[in-house]
Amino acid sequence: EMSVGHSPRTQLAPQDQALFRAFQSNLLSLISHELRTPLMGILNAVTLLDEEGLGQGGGSGGSNAEALGAGIPPTDLVRMARQNALRLQRSLTMLLDLAALESHTFHARLREAELLRLVRRRLDQFEPQIRDRELRVEEVNSNETLSLADPQRIGRAIDLCLETILVRAQNGSTVKVRISSMPAPQIAFEFELEPGTEEAWESAWTHGQAGFEAGVGSPTSAFAGVLQAEQAFLTRTEEGLGADLILVHEIMRLHHGKFECARNDRTVAMRLRMPDLSSDEALRVVLTSRAYELSTEPTSVALILIRVPKDWDLAQFRSAVRKLAYRTTDGVYPLPQRREVAVVMDEYPREDLPKFLKRVENALGFSVEAVMVHCPKDVADPTLLWERAKAQMAEIKS
Repeated sequence: EMSVGHSPRTQLAPQDQALFRAFQSNLLSLISHELRTPLMGILNAVTLLDEEGLGQGGGSGGSNAEALGAGIPPTDLVRMARQNALRLQRSLTMLLDLAALESHTFHARLREAELLRLVRRRLDQFEPQIRDRELRVEEVNSNETLSLADPQRIGRAIDLCLETILVRAQNGSTVKVRISSMPAPQIAFEFELEPGTEEAWESAWTHGQAGFEAGVGSPTSAFAGVLQAEQAFLTRTEEGLGADLILVHEIMRLHHGKFECARNDRTVAMRLRMPDLSSDEALRVVLTSRAYELSTEPTSVALILIRVPKDWDLAQFRSAVRKLAYRTTDGVYPLPQRREVAVVMDEYPREDLPKFLKRVENALGFSVEAVMVHCPKDVADPTLLWERAKAQMAEIKS
C-alpha cells in the first residue's frame, strides 16, 4: 500500500524502508504540485484582474495592471483562470476517485442508459475547451444505443477520454465520435496526435494498455499505480496524476466491459466496449432498474417476449419491432440464444399489452408466438418478470 501516512504491517529491511518512504514522499510531492500549481495560477489571474480595476476603484488601476501583467488582456486572464480551475478540478476529482479505489468503495450501480445522449451531454460540458483548441467534433454513424451502465461512472470514463484528447490532439484537427449498438454497445473516439508526440503516447498509453491486457498492469494500490504511471517522476514533462488509464480500466471492469486503445501512425482510436444486453442477467437488471427508476417503490413495468419467425434474421426482426414501439423509452432487446426479442415498457397498463402485440402482428402481416407479463398485475416483484415470461414461453413451445 502506498497511501500517505501508511505504515507497513511487516518489518521492512532498512533499504526497503528507505525506498518505501521515498515512494510516499514522491506521492505527496506529486499531489501537492498538482493542487498548488493551478491554484497559484488562479490566484495570479485574479490578482491581475483586480489590479485592472475590477476590485480596486475603477480605471486608475489600468496602468498598474499593464505593468504588472505585461499588457495581458483581461479576456486572456479569464481564460487562464478558467484553465487552471479546470486543471484543479480534474486533480481533485482524480484524487477522490483514487481514494475510493484504495478504500474499495469505488462501485457502479448498473442500469439501463442511453449512450448517445450521455456522450452528447459530456461533449457539451467540454465545449469551451474544445473551442479553445479549435477542434471539430464529428459524429460518425451514431445512433441511439441502450446499454447497462452507471451514467456517472461511464460519464467519468468519457471525461477521461476527452481530457486525453484535449491534451494530445493536434490543434484544428477533427475528433470523430461513434456510438453504435452492433455487435455490442460501444463508444469510440478517433483523433490525430500532435506531430512528434508519438513516442510520448507509446510510453504513456500503449505500453500501459499492453500491460493491462496481459494482466500485469493493475497495481495492488491505486496510488502505487500513479507512481508506476509517472515514469522518471522527477523529470516528467506532463502535468496530471497519470492515473487515467488505471481509472478507465477500473470503470470498464465494473461494467463487465473493456477499454481498447490503438494507434496507427498519428491516428489514435479509443473504445469503451459495453456489455451486451442479450443475456438473461442483463435483462433482469434492465427490468429491475425500470421498476425502481423513479422511486424506492416499484412502478409498473411490462415484459413481452416474442419469438423470431423462422424466415427472419434476429437483427432485422428486432429493428422491425423497435419501429413499432410507442415511445423512445420502450426497449427492444435481442436474445440470440433463445431467438427471441424482449420488449420492455414502463408505466404501461396491463390491458394495453395485447393492443401492442396486435400492432406488431398487423404490421408484419402474420401472427407471432409471444407472452406478456406485467408487474404488479401478474407478479408483485419485478425480479420475477423474466422467470415468469420464460416459463410461459416454455409452455407454448411444448
